[in-house]
Amino acid sequence: AMVDDFPPVAFPAADEPLLAPFGPVDYAAWRELVARDLKGADFDRRLVSHLPEGLAVQPLYVGPVSAAAAAQRPVAPEAAAWRVAQPHHASDLAAARDGIAADLGRGVDGLVLTLGAAGRRGLDPDSPAAATLPADGLPIATSQDFAALLGDADLAATAVYLQPGAAGLAAAALWVDAARRLGVAPQALTGSFGLDPVGALARSGSLPGSLDGAWRDTVDVAAWAAEHAPGLRAVAIDARVWQDGGGHAGQELAFALATGVATLRALEAGG
Repeated sequence: AMVDDFPPVAFPAADEPLLAPFGPVDYAAWRELVARDLKGADFDRRLVSHLPEGLAVQPLYVGPVSAAAAAQRPVAPEAAAWRVAQPHHASDLAAARDGIAADLGRGVDGLVLTLGAAGRRGLDPDSPAAATLPADGLPIATSQDFAALLGDADLAATAVYLQPGAAGLAAAALWVDAARRLGVAPQALTGSFGLDPVGALARSGSLPGSLDGAWRDTVDVAAWAAEHAPGLRAVAIDARVWQDGGGHAGQELAFALATGVATLRALEAGG
């Protein structure tokens, strides 16, 4: 179909629900439209996905929606339900800064910053020990690097989600110091420090120190954030490592939940 075949749709006003221009469509009506497009083909064979663990994933899930939920407008600036967070992992800081500025100018309000292999191991990217490591992320070594990277961002309005690997404590300290250099207090920051010792160990196969030491770092960062930066979460469980390692959806979920439980136990044990 050509674009001209569709009638124009007026975008809703700021105080209207996002889907206001579109009439309600129930599941039965949707199935009728799908059956027409399938032209006699079997719905289950064509549209239902069967996972290795025996689960069937339907193409559409519907359920009761409350009036409050239906009125949500997640993409509106005044709504805090959603953020548009763009990943950045360029190995050149100048290119990464330009990319961040471009994204923020197009409405992005969150940044996912992945350190390079050296940084994720707590190494200076320019050190001889890092020479054999891949340049697969941001080459952050100092708070000045962070400040240079984010100098164009309004950090009071932009959430930053770090992916620091095994260097969570160091990355958190550099990030907070960079924000202070840019005139933003920790209390105004939002996002996550991204500590995940189990995930870092699973992805790299080793840690710079012991797992117990990594748990102590996690406890320290969580305690500091709770007192000084309530808008920053200390921990982020990243289940992609299990999927990237060949795990199916059930295993990915199971390992993520187990990692979450282990992290909670470590935080409780640390006080």
